[in-house]
Amino acid sequence: MVKLHSVHSPSVDNSRDAAVRALKVLSEFIDPKVQAAILAKIDAGCAATAIAARSVATVAVLERPSRIITDWREVDEIMGGPDRKFFGPDFLKDECGLTIPVGQLPKLHITEAEVMNALRLGHMISLHSNTLASGMTSTVNHIDQDDTQRHGRKMVFDATWCQTQAFANTPDVLEWRQTSTHPIPGSFGMNYLQQTELLATYLQDEVTRGQPLSAREKMAIQEFEQRKLEIETLFMHWDADHKTVKLHDGNPALNWQVAAGLLANLHITRGTRPTAIGLITDIANAKTAKIPMLKHDFTTTADTYSFGPFAAIGPAGDKGACIDSSNPIATNAKLGAIFSCSRSDERGL
Repeated sequence: MVKLHSVHSPSVDNSRDAAVRALKVLSEFIDPKVQAAILAKIDAGCAATAIAARSVATVAVLERPSRIITDWREVDEIMGGPDRKFFGPDFLKDECGLTIPVGQLPKLHITEAEVMNALRLGHMISLHSNTLASGMTSTVNHIDQDDTQRHGRKMVFDATWCQTQAFANTPDVLEWRQTSTHPIPGSFGMNYLQQTELLATYLQDEVTRGQPLSAREKMAIQEFEQRKLEIETLFMHWDADHKTVKLHDGNPALNWQVAAGLLANLHITRGTRPTAIGLITDIANAKTAKIPMLKHDFTTTADTYSFGPFAAIGPAGDKGACIDSSNPIATNAKLGAIFSCSRSDERGL
């Protein structure tokens, strides 16, 4: 398998060898001091050529669209090893008792370069399912019930307040996802808008580094840039006593609640943040594979509570994962941002 980070330039070494051999042939006719000067020029010239060749080759590797991988077995092979973070159909069958027929498996769509980036960043790539082995739909509430019935333990605890919420009763999507196992660096102590801006940068600079963004990713970032000032203004004009009200869809709402609704419905939010059920699924997989994930951290998700705050999840310990809520305007040192994107079809956002 070709490694994207490895560039080999044998022609430079061959050129030096040929020049040195020619110098040796002529050595009896050339003064030793002159020979030394010529050899120094050969080495300097070849070194410069080698640097240029490596630079050109590296640019060519980064700019050339990487080969697209659609067979999950190949990703499984690349991400293998003792610290593996790939959870495919075999994992779901062996560890979760869930069998997904081959004909129902969603199509994987990821480039080889993006798999290597996922490895570098320590991300997991996992197959999500909209059903559980018990036959129930894969929702936060049903996972809570299923774990209690099957294992006598809860994956979610202290979540009574959220049981009637839409996000707690919305099933996961049958798809491939790439998710970070920890909040991304620098995302703590930011409000939701600042985190979203950081996620967009992280997508471009780290997740797809060396590869062009997809049309949908470009559109999502452009949409965010167009709506950012509007959302920022709503954040700035909120009153501490919550008296400032704006009509939203014909109903009165506080400015920050309107901002939360706008943020939640942006393509960049759905394309770079996990849903509550998606993150619970990844935490469960990581826990089964003994991979530390959200042991002491909270993270904000793409889902909102009915009156405006976003759902936040963490920490995830032996007793399960705690579900909390966060005002999108607040900056909090315990709230980071987990990165998560779809790897089904054409990197849909």
